[in-house]
Amino acid sequence: MKKLFIILLALYSTAALAAPAVKGQVDALYVNSSGTVLFRVATPPSACNDSTWPFQFSMDDKVAKEWMSMLLAARTAKQDIIIGYFERSSGRCDIAYVYHND
Repeated sequence: MKKLFIILLALYSTAALAAPAVKGQVDALYVNSSGTVLFRVATPPSACNDSTWPFQFSMDDKVAKEWMSMLLAARTAKQDIIIGYFERSSGRCDIAYVYHND
């Protein structure tokens, strides 16, 4: 069972790291009443077709509080943040990972 868990974790980690990424400052952040976090970086990727709110994640996601903390810290400090994302055909991109290294 432990080996299966390690293999699944490795596969998930590899998929997340293989996701395309964009680097930039968070210039808009919004949380709606259903707990969906919408945000934008200064230069959003064209793959995320919603130019107003190109990225999204749910506050129900396992790491949502950590992602929110990182986004708020980067926005407050006006520092760049790296966003890994999964493209969706409906417009907004789902978040794969958030990386802040300043």
